[in-house]
Amino acid sequence: MTKQILSIIAGVFMVLTSACSSESLWKEEVLLSDGKIIVVDRGVVFAPRRFEPGQPATGVVKYWLSFTNPVSGEIVQWENPGKLQPMVLGIAGGVPYVAAIPNSAASYIEAGCPNPAYFFFKYANGWESISYQNFPQSIKKRNLLPVYHEEDLTPVKKGYISSSEVAAAQPGAAKHDHELDQNWRGPQDCVVPRYQGQNQRGQHQLTF
Repeated sequence: MTKQILSIIAGVFMVLTSACSSESLWKEEVLLSDGKIIVVDRGVVFAPRRFEPGQPATGVVKYWLSFTNPVSGEIVQWENPGKLQPMVLGIAGGVPYVAAIPNSAASYIEAGCPNPAYFFFKYANGWESISYQNFPQSIKKRNLLPVYHEEDLTPVKKGYISSSEVAAAQPGAAKHDHELDQNWRGPQDCVVPRYQGQNQRGQHQLTF
């Protein structure tokens, strides 16, 4: 009987969460480090969630972007369940790279307190986590619209935003939010969880 009740409660919760969620879609011009511009399909899903005390009850529970690799012609998609949001997209040697930032201190700690406080990914038959040292140094300026709340989508007009509008977004943000900074550190009281280790390459494992 208890299992049946729990199953019913879980089902009701899933229905309510689905009913309260909303997805925003738009096309975004991305200025690459070589000066070329590609158009990326982006989406965020907003729904009830709270990663840590003090955060709004509703926020992003999924980020995703999709684009055509201008070198190979392959359609590539990157996504994350709301804990990391993409900051920089780049192509080097025909290979796509993404740098992302945590949406909360909890997400940063969960990932093992990496320094600098960013998360780096390389696409090679799928996305893999890499270290800052293995991320192309030519790719460093933010070229993706930062989205934490629904009001951050105000610059998007009729489902489209230009690269110049992306560059002008959130002018009051700190320097490390506009350009990758190797000296940027996360929360000073960050402690790596006991269960969190490093893989054989010396990179912190991502658990989300």
